[in-house]
Amino acid sequence: ANKQVLLGCVTHLSSAFFVVFPSFKMGFEVCGPNEVMVVSGCCLGRSVFIPGGRIFVWPGIQKLQRLNLNTITLTIESNNVYTQLGVGVSVTGIAQVKIQ
Repeated sequence: ANKQVLLGCVTHLSSAFFVVFPSFKMGFEVCGPNEVMVVSGCCLGRSVFIPGGRIFVWPGIQKLQRLNLNTITLTIESNNVYTQLGVGVSVTGIAQVKIQ
């Protein structure tokens, strides 16, 4: 009889936890081949990097961040810059960056 009471209490407490904290989800996270997940927080000495895979993240204890690995285009503009000879020039540079 005591086991049934204990089991009933555990069942009610666990269901009450998910009713009170609905933002907590199971914790399994998945990312595609073009992104990397960075997990940090409790129980980890250093941040863990998972490129294109899955991991269990403890909700509220660990932090998950995602980084897109697609090519990024940067445009850099320098307007009215003077050379050593005193000539004013405007330059636009375009760089494509890929994180590997």
